[in-house]
Formats: sequence, structure tokens, C-alpha cells
Amino acid sequence: MVKFLAKDIILFFWMKINKNLALLIWFIYLIFIFFLIPLFCKKFETLLIPQIILPNYVKLVGIVFIIFGFILGFWCFVVLWKQGEGTPSFLYPPKKLVTTGPYKYSRNPMTVGAWLIFIGESIFLQSPLLFMFFLFVVIPVSIIWIIKYEEPFLEKNFKNTYREYKNIVKKRFI
Repeated sequence: MVKFLAKDIILFFWMKINKNLALLIWFIYLIFIFFLIPLFCKKFETLLIPQIILPNYVKLVGIVFIIFGFILGFWCFVVLWKQGEGTPSFLYPPKKLVTTGPYKYSRNPMTVGAWLIFIGESIFLQSPLLFMFFLFVVIPVSIIWIIKYEEPFLEKNFKNTYREYKNIVKKRFI
């Protein structure tokens, strides 16, 4: 009895630590992806590429993309947290398949949100290098991640429910 109770207590605290660790790692990842990489690209390209000067209203288009991408990503996070009982991180994935909210329209709305943010940052920062990074690194890595990890993981964990969801929500954009 005591051994069983100790095991449950350890498991309970591991789940709490794992959940908090997953959130912490996920937020560090977001800071790296959406702040440090764009700043690095902008700084590096000033040494290599002549500056592109766009009118201020074009920067507003970039801000709109960033805002829509952020709203979509945050919406996805909230739906995964509340309905899926997990995080976007593979360290603490959702326990339930989420098919509502933005997931009703796209199987990968968080990826779409991230792509909108990258496009917006490229426009706002007037950074061709960041846009090239988006085209030649972010898009391929995202697609490979979805095909090699995310979809097999969802099929393994949610079986027929995920297969039915795939039949309903086709890959439109991604």
C-alpha cells in the first residue's frame, strides 16, 4: 500500500513538473523562433544585403499578419489547453483530440499562425533574409515535422477518431 501510494505521489509530481517544464520549454522555443531568429536575420543581412526601404503603410500590413498569426496561435493554445488537456509541446501533448475552434477548419492551424507571424515579421522588418529563412527552412521543417512526427503520433494515440477527423478536415493549406 505504501509503495503504491509513493508511486502515485511521484507520478503526480512528475506530471506537474512535466506540464510546467513543457510550457517553459515551449515559451523559450517561441521566443527563440519569433524574436531571436528575426533579429539575427535583420542584423546579419545589414552586413550582406542592401537595405530595402518600404513605405510605412507596408509595415502596417506586416503588423496585421503578425496580429492575426498571434491571435490564431493563442486561440490554438487555449483550445489545446482547455479541451485537449495538454500543451502544443510534445513533452506534454493533449490527452484528447481537439476538433473544435480553429481545428475545425485546419488540421494545423498553429502552423498557419506561425507562418503568418513569419511573413508579417519579414514585411515589418523589411527583411529578405528572414523571408528566405521562412521559405527555405521554416516551411520545409514544418511540413516534415507534421508528416514524420505529428500525424503518426495523432494516429497512434487517437486511432479511428483521428482518421475520421482527417476525412472531415482535409489538408487545405496545411
